[in-house]
Amino acid sequence: MFITETYLLRHDFKTHWTQQHTYAQQPANAARGFGGISCLIHPSFSSRYAIHKLSFTNPYTLSLKIGSYTIHCLYLPPQLTLTEVEGILHALTIDNHTIFLGDFNVRLGPITGDTRTNIRHELFTNWYDTNNLHLWNTTEAYKQPTYQSTNGSSIIDFILTPPAHLPVHDFKIHANESFGSDC
Repeated sequence: MFITETYLLRHDFKTHWTQQHTYAQQPANAARGFGGISCLIHPSFSSRYAIHKLSFTNPYTLSLKIGSYTIHCLYLPPQLTLTEVEGILHALTIDNHTIFLGDFNVRLGPITGDTRTNIRHELFTNWYDTNNLHLWNTTEAYKQPTYQSTNGSSIIDFILTPPAHLPVHDFKIHANESFGSDC
């Protein structure tokens, strides 16, 4: 299970599951950190598969190699510039066994059934089109918000893979109340 925006500054969650983290950043005068990505892996899963953390030089990516699959989980904060987002996306390795997921903070409008687009829209669609990736939110979760607040909802969390890569039978966006996170 991948979790974005953990605010986890150090150490681990109190659980017996295997854990991998990209820790949150804490500005000098802030009471808490921002960002952070965690992956919690059930003991039965981690005992069956070799799991290796891949290193990246940015705090916005947690990448794991699990068997023949590479999973890139991203949290791209809204304050990142388009140049920074582009650099992060283009640094990711892609092959036929790659899965991308996370909080991209991109609003794609009619592509996902969202109500609007944002400044990252064109950059993101060009990236996934160029890399021939399938955006599962367009077929398995169209119009389903991944972020909800008192100010409204949006679709900013995505899962992408090479086309027809995974036989998805039970794709579900969990309600905000389920985990207290975006999806």
